[in-house]
Amino acid sequence: TPSREYSSFLFIISIIKTNGFGIKTSTQRRMLIKIFSNMIKVKNVNGSSRFSSPAGYNTWLDYWEAKSGKTASRCSATDCHQSGRWNLVGAHVQKVYGYDNSWYIVPLCRGCNTRTDEFYVDETLVPVPSNL
Repeated sequence: TPSREYSSFLFIISIIKTNGFGIKTSTQRRMLIKIFSNMIKVKNVNGSSRFSSPAGYNTWLDYWEAKSGKTASRCSATDCHQSGRWNLVGAHVQKVYGYDNSWYIVPLCRGCNTRTDEFYVDETLVPVPSNL
């Protein structure tokens, strides 16, 4: 359930704040807390490739960059280490614990864009325009 996962997340954060898991400086501790607090569990949207990117954008990745104000350089899946914009797509995902069925765009490598499991991302989720 969402509350169980959120409770586990808060428990991990409290341990990091108190013990630090061997992290020696407060800067390292703050960075780890920031990483954990930015993680969102998502799943890929099946069949979304049939939708073209919005007018004025060549690709969904261009759309994500424009709306997020960031430049995509690596896969956003936390368990993936692919980098290089040439290997990235603007992937359609849904939040696993969202209270709606909204779609979002996030940079994923081509491999992670075909995943069928639930996974964590650590980048900004940009909402897909509602006029699709």
